[in-house]
Amino acid sequence: MLASSRRNLILEKVRANHEVSVVELSAELGVSTATVRRDLDLLSADGRLVRVHGGGEAIETDPDGTFEETTDRESSAKEAIARAAALFVKDGHTVLLDIGTTTARLAQQLVGRQITVITSSLEAARILAVSEATNIVVLGGMLRRSYHSLVGPLTESNLQMVSADISFLSAATISWRGELLDNTGTEVPVKKAMIAAADKVNLLADSSKFGGGGLLKAATASEIDVFITNSVGDEGSAGRAEAIACFRQAGTEVVEA
Repeated sequence: MLASSRRNLILEKVRANHEVSVVELSAELGVSTATVRRDLDLLSADGRLVRVHGGGEAIETDPDGTFEETTDRESSAKEAIARAAALFVKDGHTVLLDIGTTTARLAQQLVGRQITVITSSLEAARILAVSEATNIVVLGGMLRRSYHSLVGPLTESNLQMVSADISFLSAATISWRGELLDNTGTEVPVKKAMIAAADKVNLLADSSKFGGGGLLKAATASEIDVFITNSVGDEGSAGRAEAIACFRQAGTEVVEA
């Protein structure tokens, strides 16, 4: 069997089953596990699947929409959060910026600042590129096109080599327990690496992020130093009051912009 045909079969199995294992593919295709691993590595490098320990997984779609579809949601809240977040950045700081539409707005607030920004967000890098005063470090990795971000083992390994004064994380959803939840498996390890690489961890999330579900836990309240969200009316949003109480109980500073 030609290598190209074998890799197409692997992709078909990934699409059908969401995930595949090296051992099972080796038996089904009649090739060595080393050959399967090379095929999976090549398909991962091409952005056609996600390489995981022992096999491969399908690239997740974004149930909440692409970057372009979400950028204007809760626009005024995101602007208020970004302005409040920028006050935590001091000249000379090394700043880690996560992906997301709110962190992109923070990038706009940081234009002209004499800082170093390390980011996996291509949108943040694009915004800051006009700022000659700002040093920009773009983390390597596999392109996640729908959200203009870089993910994968290369991104994670690069983060292990950096040290930042402060990081700014985004969140897909926040549970009532104060947990950052996500359905995108490739983004969660990057968030965890950003937490480990920074002296201070700030979370940015508007009130629409409260009360949603997620399969994967990216962080708990105890790992967040400052949580910046928008203020809301008396009605609040589902799970918001409980989540904020959990953050405060964990010692997190809560800022309502």
